Amino acid sequence: MFITHPNSQNSLQEQLEGYVKGGGRLLQIRLKGTPKEELTRVVTRVVQVMDELGGSVIVNDNWEVARVTGAWGVHIGQKDGDPYKVRKAVGENIALGVTVNTPEQLIALKDAPIDYVGLGPLRFTRTKENLASILGIEGIRNVLIKAREAGVTHPIFVVGGVENIDVRPLLTLGVHGVAVSGSIASASDPAFATQKFLESIEKILR
Repeated sequence: MFITHPNSQNSLQEQLEGYVKGGGRLLQIRLKGTPKEELTRVVTRVVQVMDELGGSVIVNDNWEVARVTGAWGVHIGQKDGDPYKVRKAVGENIALGVTVNTPEQLIALKDAPIDYVGLGPLRFTRTKENLASILGIEGIRNVLIKAREAGVTHPIFVVGGVENIDVRPLLTLGVHGVAVSGSIASASDPAFATQKFLESIEKILR
């Protein structure tokens, strides 16, 4: 999963074009502070393009925009809403993801009507403000062990400073996937960076 991030290296369009050119198909639009009307316009266009490519678009935070644009999903943080209320608002046909930073938060969502969780941060990242405590590989392992013992079955994407070298150790732990922002958004060649991430994933899945 690629999460967009405004930066001086690549515009939003360059990020999106690079990700798609590199083979990426699961995209989260994260545009903090963007007016609802502008966000709706951007997401609508991106959804159209990704639908044509067989891809999926997730909207960060704004479930109303996700619903009206026909996006595949919406992702909320710990302070962005109650997943039970958001599920009721968006219905059953929109995927719902939630950010978690601790085993307690993840276990609390065991029976929640969600489709996946974003677990992190793996390491320090400048793409997110008010960063939670850094977990590292061992922290991720600890959360997974406790979650499995509690019977949590939600697919888990690791997020927060994820780099290509992290793909093998993370997938080996049993997570569903990785959510990448800066390593693609700020890359000198987003398409190449995306391609390398996908190659690393495919090697492990073989």
